[in-house]
Amino acid sequence: MKVDLTLILDEFICLELKVAEIYNFFHETFLEDKDFWWGLCQEERNHAALIKSAKDVFLPLGKYPSVFLSISLDDLRESNKELYNILDKYKKARISRKDAFKIALQLENLAGEKHYQKFMAKKTSSKLDELFQKLNCEGKNHANRLKSYMKKHGIDIA
Repeated sequence: MKVDLTLILDEFICLELKVAEIYNFFHETFLEDKDFWWGLCQEERNHAALIKSAKDVFLPLGKYPSVFLSISLDDLRESNKELYNILDKYKKARISRKDAFKIALQLENLAGEKHYQKFMAKKTSSKLDELFQKLNCEGKNHANRLKSYMKKHGIDIA
């Protein structure tokens, strides 16, 4: 079965924007960490914009970074479904600072996010993949940054 790359790209964009929305919610909720959450929120928005650019520029040319070929559409859809549920749940309930960090680590381990970060860290021989990685240079591994920030600020999620 041939996968419609447009659908995969749309799901990736949706995923990045939904994660950004959750980080923005944390930014507005936890003032002591607002700059940290804002930075992650902006990076997720930049990821979405970069993917949209890849869709608009490369897809019509029949070219695209390999990151989009190696993840299943069903996995992306499932991740997006989880994101909608997370956002809906926590906008209705009072959430602790510790829980926000636990959720963020879960988000960064969703299929699409983890896959995207893995691609950004890999060595590639493709000029297109390399260009895509360079354009996304600020998108450092969020899971590692979350853990480092938590350690520095004494936030234990054990």
